[in-house]
Amino acid sequence: MSQQQHPLFSRRQVLAAGLVAGATLPLLGGSGALAAPAPRVGVTDLGPGVQTFTMMSSAMADGTIYMSTRNVEPMKVVGYHVATRSITSVTDVFGESTQAMAVEPTGRYLYGCVRINFGDNVTPVSRLFRIDLTASGRPMEPLVEIDGLIPFAMSIAPDGTVYFAGRQKAPRLYAYTPSTGALSEVVTPDPDAQYGRSLLATDDAVYFGLRGTNPSTGAAAARLYRVERATGAATSILPAELARTSEIRDMLLHEGTLVLVNGSVGALVDEADPSTYTVLRSPLNLGKLPVPLNGRYYFAGSRGVAEYDPVARTYRSISAPDADYGGIWGLFPSDGRLLVVSAYGLVFELDPATLASEAVDLVALGAPVGTQLAMSVATAAGSVYVGGTNAIGRHDLATGAVRNINASGEAKDIVALPDRVYTGQYSGWGVMGYSPGGPDALTLLAALPAAQNRPHDLLWDAERGRLYVGSGSDANVFGALSVFDPATGTIEYALEDPFGDGRQQVRCLARRDGVLFLGGESTAGAQVMAWDIGTRSELWRVSLDPAPNAVCGLAIHGHTLYALGHSGSLTVIDLRGASGRVVRTTLHPALVPDWGSLTVRGGKVYGVSKAAFFRIDHRTHEPLVLVDGLGAEWYGVPRVAVAEDDSFYGIRQRNLVRITVQG
Repeated sequence: MSQQQHPLFSRRQVLAAGLVAGATLPLLGGSGALAAPAPRVGVTDLGPGVQTFTMMSSAMADGTIYMSTRNVEPMKVVGYHVATRSITSVTDVFGESTQAMAVEPTGRYLYGCVRINFGDNVTPVSRLFRIDLTASGRPMEPLVEIDGLIPFAMSIAPDGTVYFAGRQKAPRLYAYTPSTGALSEVVTPDPDAQYGRSLLATDDAVYFGLRGTNPSTGAAAARLYRVERATGAATSILPAELARTSEIRDMLLHEGTLVLVNGSVGALVDEADPSTYTVLRSPLNLGKLPVPLNGRYYFAGSRGVAEYDPVARTYRSISAPDADYGGIWGLFPSDGRLLVVSAYGLVFELDPATLASEAVDLVALGAPVGTQLAMSVATAAGSVYVGGTNAIGRHDLATGAVRNINASGEAKDIVALPDRVYTGQYSGWGVMGYSPGGPDALTLLAALPAAQNRPHDLLWDAERGRLYVGSGSDANVFGALSVFDPATGTIEYALEDPFGDGRQQVRCLARRDGVLFLGGESTAGAQVMAWDIGTRSELWRVSLDPAPNAVCGLAIHGHTLYALGHSGSLTVIDLRGASGRVVRTTLHPALVPDWGSLTVRGGKVYGVSKAAFFRIDHRTHEPLVLVDGLGAEWYGVPRVAVAEDDSFYGIRQRNLVRITVQG
């Protein structure tokens, strides 16, 4: 179809800026062959990929809920006054999102800590800030910067000292003293831990929950310390029954009882004598955000709100039957009800006694909508789907109209078919589905194996009618290959740790005939493995040299398998013979500075990174840059989708673009 024939070109300007067609990239060991005539490339801007209002943390003060936006820049802190149901403030804050936010005891200041630089290969830097909740306009004040930290948790002691922690090498407990402006490192109780996950500060102590590491397996293992504020001395108080859980996700201190929770496991610990405790083993997911109300405890679970009665020792779901809360990032008692802050940009007023629930739409009240970093992109039947956080933007190519699909969590990858859309949904959801003619919301179809909470790549097998899912885990160090059968709505089988080394996630997939190719991810060096679908057995594997920590793209052309590694290694594997044979490896860090992916269309192999869209010459194996200067702002792996007319859809900055290639 020509540009004039396509309906989008009559309404949108073709971008010339940043377009490079036919530029050949130098390769290590390049053949020096003359480049073919340059193809004609067109790029059309289709507007923001996915726009929504969603959040990642909240705090309440004086009848107002303050919410920090997620996956937009700059992050905003939005105030919602409960009694009047109105948006009362919007404060711009640097950075993208934060889970570390709290109000100090006097109610004057809201503190937060947010990462201010992004990128796969950059050292994180975070900044502590505060907002004066008593001042007109709710002004924000930057305080101090912390190198090497991605903030996850914050708690403020009764005297106003601000404690915070997060992901970093040898996670530390930080303290900020408002009266002096001093920042100090209090303690590093477990140098081998992965990150600090939860905090609770009292007059005398700080309770510090971490995600540690099992020294024998490398898997995640919970840690919990009581840190004396006067001395910094740290003592482990983790109940033995919680040692096998991955972390202490959240905690609450109520009337001398320390409430610990992570998923369906938790504990009620006597603060005066931590060796005295009651283990919580719930049939429901308790998740996070424990709060007390009328003698019971309530939790923000992964599927709604859960209740625990400590007297009867019973659990109950109190989610309203017709309510979809999605991800919950705030849970507050208020006049006998619960205020449930939904990542869909809603605040539900929930009555635990009657289960009556009323939703307040924050966007309708004026909460700001922003353009998110993209997670995924797919196209079918005249629509393009751009995955984001808690939403998927559906673009109608005929009309240009865009509407959102509610999608709790993050759509890490999308497969779009004419009558069905599948997503790999993080965190802990699994395979979700959407019918283009149905309600604008995803439905959970099948969960992945336990702890495989991070889907990486989806691959549709039209011949067998199966969806392959490559995944990883935030708790373990190995991944899984799961096979979903839409006819039965079940995982037909799941192969955990398919590489068999206990350390590789399944990062990407490709298929030819009855063989599935798996690209791994491992800090020890990733591999490529061939898997026989029929016999469910390994055929062969190859280790790449130099070894990338992840194979992020696989594509097949004829008897050649291309493997794109993190930071731009491109390995050519000959598929002829009984095992794969590496023909050559070249390095392209400028072309693929971190993550990238490969796809096949029209007998040609294409690749994309945040920097460029390119094609690989199947004779010379050299990449030809088709579109340069994308500046694509991805939250994850850059991808392109291919439509029925052979046009490509990808991301330029934060906008969806259509790319046409002729020749």
